[in-house]
Amino acid sequence: MQSLWADAGDVAIAFLDSRMRDLPSKVIEADEAHTYLKIRGPTLLLRKERPKPGTGVFWVWEATDAQSKLLIPPQVGKRALRVAKLFMADLKSPLKNRVQLTTDSHTPYLDAVEAAFGSEID
Repeated sequence: MQSLWADAGDVAIAFLDSRMRDLPSKVIEADEAHTYLKIRGPTLLLRKERPKPGTGVFWVWEATDAQSKLLIPPQVGKRALRVAKLFMADLKSPLKNRVQLTTDSHTPYLDAVEAAFGSEID
């Protein structure tokens, strides 16, 4: 059953990547939301072993067009610079125009935004 969901996810990603192009967004709001996958945080604290790969604490990195409320495809991963850079690179690709980007003060955004957009962002 898991392979069915993995295949469905791959199809959804390919579909969104092919359709979400030249978005006329002007203001983008980005943030990350904390979540658990297959095991909750308190359970992790009680166990002595590490969680299995693909389980545990994750973050959903999401970006929303402030005017239309369109959710631009998110990134799932740890709350780290490497994931922030992937997220910002994916965020830049479907945008048509220079945008104003609003984020929280999570430090990895500074380097990730610079790497993806350079000076072409407000």
